[in-house]
Amino acid sequence: MPIQIVKETERLVYKNDGSKIYYRRISSAKRGFIVKKNTKRGFVDWQAVSKEIMDYIVLGWDNVQDDGEVLPFDPESIAGLPDDVNLDLLDLSGGALALEQRETGPKNSKASSSGS
Repeated sequence: MPIQIVKETERLVYKNDGSKIYYRRISSAKRGFIVKKNTKRGFVDWQAVSKEIMDYIVLGWDNVQDDGEVLPFDPESIAGLPDDVNLDLLDLSGGALALEQRETGPKNSKASSSGS
């Protein structure tokens, strides 16, 4: 498959058990901006990074339900998506790369030194 440029206007589809979630990929520049924005004094707020990336990548959905009722798309409802769906979307969009830094990234690697 040839290289594809990441575009702000793209709309891809993630399908799961009869539901469709429309998403877009995130560029490395946008991902880096979000991580930097949520870094204070060398510490990254990974929960805020994840939320902001999800808010950016999820564009809408069809047939997502809450207690058996179809839930119209509302950006405020993105946080209620199941963890496995969040992880799939972060992986597909390229957003998971930011979260992987949590394990190996330079931002928090020196934070645990005692300075002795």
